[in-house]
Amino acid sequence: MAVRERTLSEFLQHSGQVLPDVAEGEVVLRRRDGEDLVIMTRRQSEALHAVLQAYFALADGNGSAVQAALPWLAFLSSGDRAACLRELREVGAAALHSGQLSRLAETLYAWEATGLAAWDLQRRVEQAPSQDEDPIEIPRPSR
Repeated sequence: MAVRERTLSEFLQHSGQVLPDVAEGEVVLRRRDGEDLVIMTRRQSEALHAVLQAYFALADGNGSAVQAALPWLAFLSSGDRAACLRELREVGAAALHSGQLSRLAETLYAWEATGLAAWDLQRRVEQAPSQDEDPIEIPRPSR
């Protein structure tokens, strides 16, 4: 995994120079007298955990566990679910290789927003009087 590396002393003395690197992905802080530390944003950590949970569930063939990890996935059409999981796999692999976890977080949250928008639209359609109009297309996340 290509991650940025700094010393703990450098971080403690010049955190303002290190924190922009953390916004892109994890940073390893090297220590002389102990195990190295890894810092990342909460958003990056949560995205990484959610995607890992989903893929461990997929590896076990447990579709309900995937939806437990990503509950908004149920609001997407089956085609969009497949596209979402495919894109998360591709972006996740690239993020792990490059150390750019911010891209994984952006992709995950863009799909989550799409799922929630689909849920909201469906809820509005169910509550509205019957109309003979075509469904509204929701724009999908794009790379």
